[in-house]
Amino acid sequence: ISAIVITLSVTCELSSKDLLVCCLAFLPTGWGLILVAQAMRPIIENTGLWQFTEVLAKAYDYGMGSILFSPIAILAWLLIISAFQTRFLFNQAFNRHLQIQPILEGKKKQK
Repeated sequence: ISAIVITLSVTCELSSKDLLVCCLAFLPTGWGLILVAQAMRPIIENTGLWQFTEVLAKAYDYGMGSILFSPIAILAWLLIISAFQTRFLFNQAFNRHLQIQPILEGKKKQK
């Protein structure tokens, strides 16, 4: 598939932006074809096309999950995002100069 993409990009003088737009245009098309195949399941279930549809649907599911959740996971690992979230959630307490960290850690005052 990559050879076809490279050949077409050289032949048609496509830029990397054009290739990205083409890839983004084919994503909903592929998903639509999967939905059509699901609607036609009773007809194509006994053929080899149904197994291909299942594999393609799983690949779309894994791909979309990776694309959507990897930025969220990366941001969750960054400490600055955690500090920002704490500041955002406890903004009123910070404005009143309360000490939030001992509360979050669950430490008790020693008497």
